[in-house]
Amino acid sequence: MNIATRLFLLIASPVILGITGCGAASNSCTDTLESFRAENVSYFLTADGSPFSEEFRKEFSGLSFFETNETYCVDSSFELDEQFETVDYPAFDNKTIPFRQFGTFYFEIDGKPQSLVAHQRMDLPEEKRQWLLIMFRDLTNGDETYGGGRYIQVDLPVSPGMKIDFNRATNPYCAYEAEFTCPVPPLENWLKVRIPAGEKNYSRHGATDT
Repeated sequence: MNIATRLFLLIASPVILGITGCGAASNSCTDTLESFRAENVSYFLTADGSPFSEEFRKEFSGLSFFETNETYCVDSSFELDEQFETVDYPAFDNKTIPFRQFGTFYFEIDGKPQSLVAHQRMDLPEEKRQWLLIMFRDLTNGDETYGGGRYIQVDLPVSPGMKIDFNRATNPYCAYEAEFTCPVPPLENWLKVRIPAGEKNYSRHGATDT
């Protein structure tokens, strides 16, 4: 199931959630990066499937990204959460979305240890929730990137030594149109470092590559 199809399934669920993708194991983190981004843009503009308004699609000026940097495609270790507790996570529009804390990824940025908790959305049928969402903030938010943070998607099952590719970090849908329901990154996922990789803040005045 490709990213666009999975996005459609999420849009069709009771609460709308913007998600993103994380690269599967490959020889290079950049192997499929361009096709991943092109697929997302194509989905934005497809009238029959896009969650966005006709006005947005007409004004859509493209997405902006930091220059691809394999430094931000990091090796990780993963620790499964023993509790598997489901919690209603707050969204930016004061609604809630049920997520299960699935586990924690441990990695390094610039030689400093970091961690991010990954969550599984629980209001979807089991066969349609075989992925994890990493909601995070970093020190680029509010200036270079969307103030509410960004998302990375990880497919299940988690493989040993899976890479976390911040080049595939994308904005939640509410970065484009305010009526979407997007979960707020939990405090434990607020990184105290800059992550100059992935999608930048959306501008209706045109996209830039770097």
